[in-house]
Amino acid sequence: MMKKAAVMLALLALALLPNAAAQAFSLVVDDASIKFTLTYPPEVKIGACFQLIFDATALGDIYIDKIRLVVKYQADSYTQTLLDDTLASDINVMAGWFVQKSYTLCVPSVVRVDPSVSAELFANYTRDTVAKPLTYTWFLAVAREKTYDEVVSELNSANRLIDQLEATINSLRAEIDALNARINALKSQLDAANAEIDRLRGDLAASESEYNSLKASYDALTEEYSQLDAQYKQVLEDLRQLQERYDGLRQRNSALAQNYEQLLADYRQLTDEYNSLQASYQQLREVYTNLSKRHEDSLREIGQLKNQLDESKKAYESLLLSYNSLSQENVLTKNIAYGQAAGLIGLAAFTSATYLLKRRRERRATQQAAQPSQATLPPPPPPPQPQQAAQTETPQHPHEEGQRLNSHKRLQRMLSGRRVTIPSEFASMLGLKEGDMVIVELKNNEVIVKPAPEDLQQHEGEGGEKPN
Repeated sequence: MMKKAAVMLALLALALLPNAAAQAFSLVVDDASIKFTLTYPPEVKIGACFQLIFDATALGDIYIDKIRLVVKYQADSYTQTLLDDTLASDINVMAGWFVQKSYTLCVPSVVRVDPSVSAELFANYTRDTVAKPLTYTWFLAVAREKTYDEVVSELNSANRLIDQLEATINSLRAEIDALNARINALKSQLDAANAEIDRLRGDLAASESEYNSLKASYDALTEEYSQLDAQYKQVLEDLRQLQERYDGLRQRNSALAQNYEQLLADYRQLTDEYNSLQASYQQLREVYTNLSKRHEDSLREIGQLKNQLDESKKAYESLLLSYNSLSQENVLTKNIAYGQAAGLIGLAAFTSATYLLKRRRERRATQQAAQPSQATLPPPPPPPQPQQAAQTETPQHPHEEGQRLNSHKRLQRMLSGRRVTIPSEFASMLGLKEGDMVIVELKNNEVIVKPAPEDLQQHEGEGGEKPN
């Protein structure tokens, strides 16, 4: 028999949380030759999916005949295989060789008795010409049916039941007090009857009939007292059972209250982060409003400058008409007209330059006044945690048409007429072009498409029959 040493480390945290966020970790080292690790959730919900990560590391130079992982869903006598994968086979590896695979498995939605998920490892390898088979089984997770909301609903029902039990206990205590008062009254009546009997014994001959009547009353009271005593003992037993049940419900209530306090602390932390982001948003909105007002003022300035330019053009055209009408006059008149035109144009240019210079000074003053308010803006919020960022960047539709699954696999959509497009890079690698013949084969529930041999290509081109 081959000597084996197996070491298993299980790290299990938050196993009772409803969303099964905790992960268990298991490590198996076989004969200091190869190490296997498995990461899995300790609890899953019926009908939900979970992630399984399996690692294999060679600790020495070995020959691996086969490493196979099988995951099964078991419930009473029912067994369903969720995963059957061969990680490596017929390979020589050196120390430090490592392989890792991640699987997403889904638990059946049919409710069964005591469902669970287990994994079996089958490894067969050779080191120093010695064959070393290994078989190991993990109990991965327990499939549960209840969610956190359902647990909260049960807690509320338990609280209502506690209130009802407290009301019942108070009612029983009132009945016990009434029975004690009645017992005391009966005891008083019994004492009075005994005194009456003692008094009547002295005159027994004269009052025998009255004595018999009193004795009958006494017997009836004794019987009633016995019945009340039995009822009192039964009430005490019921009270004890109710007290035990009440103590158990109080313990469950304390555990659920601790979970509620943790969730309340998380909620308050998220509320503080939201308020910080809301304040940053208000400050950015104020900056945007100021920029919008400045943009509108600039547009109004441009409109005013355009109006002044149009007026200058009209004055220039008027002077040009005057010049054309007086073009036949003497040179002095022309020079006067030129001087007037130049004066108007210069006046318009001076007015425009003065207005632009004034607006520029006002804009600088506005920017200087806005800089102190911008300096008081709070620092940006901290970046999200890596886990939160990973959850945020998770795509909503991970499987789309044409998506690359690996270097030799694509996800394609079937078109009308059961047509499927072969990716261009695959066609280039195989040398396929439009009009070439291919062989479509059904094997092991898989459709295989491969190029037809040259003899079949030529036979089809000559008009021969299609091959079977």
